[in-house]
Amino acid sequence: MNKVTYLFVLAGCLLLSCTHNPSVADYQVVPLPQEIVETDGQCFTLTSSTPIVWQGDEAMQRNASFLAEYVKEKTGLELAVTDTPESNAITLDLEDGIEKSPEGYRLVVDAEGVCIT
Repeated sequence: MNKVTYLFVLAGCLLLSCTHNPSVADYQVVPLPQEIVETDGQCFTLTSSTPIVWQGDEAMQRNASFLAEYVKEKTGLELAVTDTPESNAITLDLEDGIEKSPEGYRLVVDAEGVCIT
């Protein structure tokens, strides 16, 4: 498994382990986030209609498919995988600035969706 895929799987684990109260959350993610910021607002709800949207090349498409398989295994939900931006989605994308750290990632979750960069 390449590093990018590994990071997305770990970020997916974080996504599935998040709770509304970080003082009781069990963040079993490697690498452990350097910073976790919780803001007020609505939580994101993962449903069977939540798509996984990938941005980039075929490697990102494979990462999205891998994440969909992982979510199905852990939750039973079969999520669609697409390259068309949608709302209420899990979006996988790359950002040049994060690549400075081989294990760098950003995970943003709000009521509108999830973005794993």
